[in-house]
Amino acid sequence: VGTTGGQAVFLRTTVSIETGATTMNSSPLVLNNRSTTTYSGSIDGKSYYGRSSTSEPPTIIVPNTPEPNYVDGGTHKISLNIDKLPVSFVVLGTTITVLEAKQYSARVILNN
Repeated sequence: VGTTGGQAVFLRTTVSIETGATTMNSSPLVLNNRSTTTYSGSIDGKSYYGRSSTSEPPTIIVPNTPEPNYVDGGTHKISLNIDKLPVSFVVLGTTITVLEAKQYSARVILNN
């Protein structure tokens, strides 16, 4: 967020996203519109047989992918004294080291 009174101020926001998307509900269904008919028989003692094919462009059924759900897990303010940099803190197993902090920017290193 910035600096104020010798402190760097960070906001940590937790957001969960659930899509429910799978390969099956995210992929189109392509139906081939091609058919072959085989026929045979006899008329007046003469045999006949044959085959005919028809083909049309494929039918594409678009996927019914569910909309994602977003859940706001809250925002937490983290204030750090920046008189003696670098200074580090840990968020969810990631160490964030602040190397430099100015009014509206910070230079940091992330380590897992």
